[in-house]
Amino acid sequence: MAGIFADEGITGTQVKKRPEFLRMIRRCRKGKIDIILTKSLSRFAWITVDSLNYIRELKLLNIAVIFEKENINTLTAESEMLTTIMSCFAQAEEGLQVFTDSR
Repeated sequence: MAGIFADEGITGTQVKKRPEFLRMIRRCRKGKIDIILTKSLSRFAWITVDSLNYIRELKLLNIAVIFEKENINTLTAESEMLTTIMSCFAQAEEGLQVFTDSR
């Protein structure tokens, strides 16, 4: 186990403000991590474009991201389409919660 990377109480809207996420990505780039297990797409990255960009980079490094809730392994053939669709739903759901909470 390479570690637990959790940005406590930090919104996922801006990856640059998530030091633990960025530390995890740096360790992946150095070859220290070969698989990432995360609860859900919305916990990985809130913005669909960010999520897809990091997933694609990790895929090129042959690093799987496993999304437990959605049952997606990013190294499978159908994962790109599923990840895109589910990320859009997660982003819309989070946006709705932010809107509702701000009222």
